[in-house]
Amino acid sequence: MQYLRKLGAALWALLASLPALVMQQFQALRDWTPPGLIPGEVGAVTVNYFVRGGGVVINNSATPPTQTQAQQVMKQSAVCVFGTVDDVLALFTHNWGLDNSAAPWYEPEILVEPISTGTTSWPMLTFWRHTTNVMYVMKRAGDKETTVQITLRRPHSIGQ
Repeated sequence: MQYLRKLGAALWALLASLPALVMQQFQALRDWTPPGLIPGEVGAVTVNYFVRGGGVVINNSATPPTQTQAQQVMKQSAVCVFGTVDDVLALFTHNWGLDNSAAPWYEPEILVEPISTGTTSWPMLTFWRHTTNVMYVMKRAGDKETTVQITLRRPHSIGQ
């Protein structure tokens, strides 16, 4: 009986420390970038940008906003088409030139909306705030082709 009490106390201690252990693992995963994965190298992917505001109008263009254009807007959207069942990486270039403290604060804010999927389930998408100007969007192998709308909101913008 004494053994079971000690075992129960040990399990409760492990359970209480679990959130801290999980957060450490997520921090390591967030900082990891896929080695040697280049867009288009392992599958078909397209990114078309939709940006407007402050005199900037980009409508369904594969060319991201320039840094000058990006500084005039607080929100950018793109339609990403992942046209393969393989691992594939899309680059969302926002060109905001965020400072190095943005990624640890999970900025810019990411909103994702499905447009079409090849199955009834949502595909596995992963996001990395890779640099101060680029967001990585990766779809894992095995999921069907999918199309999503991704919206980024600039940190400290009006309405955020």
